Amino acid sequence: MTTTRTAIRVLLLIACPLIAGCQRHVVVEPHVPEGTISRYPAAADLAGRPLDDIAVQAVRTVSDRPLTTQTIRRTAEEAKPAVVAVRSRSRRLLGIAEWRSLGSGFFIHPSGLILTNEHVIKSRDEITVRTHAEEEYDATVVARHEAWDLALLRIEADEPFPVIAMGDSDAVDVGEMAIAIGHPFGLGYTVTFGIISKRPRQSASDDEDDPRKGFLQTDAILHPGSSGGPLITVDGAWVGVNMGGLSDAAGIGFAIPSSRVREFLNSVTSGGQGPANPLR
Repeated sequence: MTTTRTAIRVLLLIACPLIAGCQRHVVVEPHVPEGTISRYPAAADLAGRPLDDIAVQAVRTVSDRPLTTQTIRRTAEEAKPAVVAVRSRSRRLLGIAEWRSLGSGFFIHPSGLILTNEHVIKSRDEITVRTHAEEEYDATVVARHEAWDLALLRIEADEPFPVIAMGDSDAVDVGEMAIAIGHPFGLGYTVTFGIISKRPRQSASDDEDDPRKGFLQTDAILHPGSSGGPLITVDGAWVGVNMGGLSDAAGIGFAIPSSRVREFLNSVTSGGQGPANPLR
């Protein structure tokens, strides 16, 4: 009996984190592991292509547009069709158990290129994407980078997909309005808003060993399962890929800035690896 109980406990310890999947916040650790970009066969189609060919660029990132509740509503409504739910699953334990993880993502090009977090699709055998139109597609991994927590997916269809244009995270200031859209818990779209609380590398006094200085910080609530969704300005440009936040603090969320995503995408198309630890 003791042996059986011990075995059950071991199985639970293995299974619980996997079952939880992306339904928890990403806790930003004090060190970011080094790594390189993993490219898959689908990346060959992007080789040598300019960035504009794989990510639609915003005409402007921020402006003096008057801010009202209607402004936020309209911006969110325009962006939501480009936000998707990312579901992944794997069969690992004795070939019979199945675990699912839920996250978010968004189209960056009408051809079906989607950005999300690497931890959303990590070690999964099957990845599906559900669009705003309630259509489900099998997704192909184009490239991913564990240290950057970024993944590029692709789905295919006869018609172009709606996109959110890529903005310049270096152009946003502290105090700018930020809107986060995602699919927490797979329950449908949610929209939260707040401000940009801190920019990457804002202060020379920041701890050099703290990777959080490489992120955009926002007080917009990032629900578990919203990982991989866009952080957008009121002008509708995405400036970050939402990651999560500190597990012991409310109102402190982090997003990978678009300037870093730009490096990732350029490395995918050029065949380069990029800096080993870009979030510093």
